[in-house]
Amino acid sequence: LQIFLGALAFSFFAKGFSGSYMKSMSSQIERRFEISSSIVGIIDGSFEIGNLMIMVLVSYLGPRVHRPKVIAVGCLIMSLGAFLSVMPQFLMGRYNYERVTVTVDNSSTSVSACSPASSVGHPVTDATETPSAMKNFGCEKTTNSYLWLFVLMGNLLRGIGEAPVMPLGFSYIDDFSKEENSAFYIGLVRSSGMFGPTLGFLLGSFCASLWVDIGVVDIDAISINPKDTRWVGAWWLGLLICGAVNFVASLPFWFLPYSLTKEGGNEKLKISHLPVQGDHCKIDSPVQPQIKVYSIYLSIADFLPALKKLFGNPVFLVYIFLTILQYNSLVGMITYETKFMEQQFNVSVAKAIFLIGRYL
Repeated sequence: LQIFLGALAFSFFAKGFSGSYMKSMSSQIERRFEISSSIVGIIDGSFEIGNLMIMVLVSYLGPRVHRPKVIAVGCLIMSLGAFLSVMPQFLMGRYNYERVTVTVDNSSTSVSACSPASSVGHPVTDATETPSAMKNFGCEKTTNSYLWLFVLMGNLLRGIGEAPVMPLGFSYIDDFSKEENSAFYIGLVRSSGMFGPTLGFLLGSFCASLWVDIGVVDIDAISINPKDTRWVGAWWLGLLICGAVNFVASLPFWFLPYSLTKEGGNEKLKISHLPVQGDHCKIDSPVQPQIKVYSIYLSIADFLPALKKLFGNPVFLVYIFLTILQYNSLVGMITYETKFMEQQFNVSVAKAIFLIGRYL
């Protein structure tokens, strides 16, 4: 049980680490792919979409599957999602900041970097003149790239992979620990996971201070600094680290058994079936479980009645609504706070991410 607690604590750290890093890089992804903030919001929300796709079903089928191995598969999927998000960096070529739109006078007005006024060093103040100026001087419109879909799919996979970690991990602890120790163990795991978001933002601050094509171009030849609105940090570098951390987090779970000796007891417990109605569970002898397709099919058939009964509990519904309100404010703030601080207080994105990391 102690090995499982350590592995689960590290997996909580890994998922918080990669999740916070991804949120810290939202403004960098927006600039690199030249997409709007609304699309960035869709990319960020794809994680929750992937989570919702299988969270309830995985939680319901938890006692009928090999929970440590399912958690291991989830960590691998999170690792795959992080690596998939990096792919556009190697498909798009080098980043050319000279043709990217720039912000004038710290406002929402954007003009093309190849417009005549900006080329001679005079800022353009009338945004309505930009299209005609671009047409007269032969500026080419940047072709929209849809490689950001790789980032969206990678974030979706991360959400799918994270779904089994918390419900299956906590149920495993609850089944094989003493009743009086269960809450303490869960608190330790969640406390360990809180280090992940802080370190994720600190890593985001470091990567945002590095040029996106680090190791490929000469840094001394770049004429802009991290405070420039066209600056793009090495957003992909941290995702490689996050993918590696999630991969390492999956390794211990492959070697953990289906069931453990009950803490303080001498018998192994195996929950083979969790009935929809009733308050008891079947306790079987310590035999290696054989997951049958037919039994899982019957469990899925009972899923909707169990869900209907659960949502008939008013206390549970109130808790759900309170949780939605809590995360609704937190997620929106974290996603766009770096961009807001950068534009309103004229600080580099690396410093903005660092300040958020200190706050967390």
